[in-house]
Amino acid sequence: MREVQLAYCYILLKLADLFDTVFFVLRKKQSHVSFLHVYHHAVMVLVPFIFMRNYPTGHCSMLGLLNTYVHAAMYFYFFMTVYRPEQVKDVRWKKYLTMMQMGQFVALAVYFGQPALRGLDCGIPVYWFWLGMVQAVFMFAIPQFDAPCWFFRV
Repeated sequence: MREVQLAYCYILLKLADLFDTVFFVLRKKQSHVSFLHVYHHAVMVLVPFIFMRNYPTGHCSMLGLLNTYVHAAMYFYFFMTVYRPEQVKDVRWKKYLTMMQMGQFVALAVYFGQPALRGLDCGIPVYWFWLGMVQAVFMFAIPQFDAPCWFFRV
């Protein structure tokens, strides 16, 4: 039950991210919002909620942990751009954050792809693994077509 409680805390964090996107739209900051940005924040609220409500297992934890680490690094970068802009003028910050994001999607595609492609029985319907794998591949590939994108340009 502790994991389920943490999952709901994660969902509340993702809801805050979604509200952040809504505020960008309301303030007419369209340069900060793209299809991928809206899609990502909407999906990251709905899918974990539905999954944990129906299948409260550890399979969703990998997604939550990686996503939380990447977002923590991104928000630290955003914090530094406001309070210590002279320390983030170095382009390497953006490069490493982008690499973290891309690495997250590759790791998730492999993690969810193993049971999906190999037909492993993990106690939950296999379509959840297909959804996770396709989602990770989509998030990895779509920045090439979605400008301006919430990914940092290197």
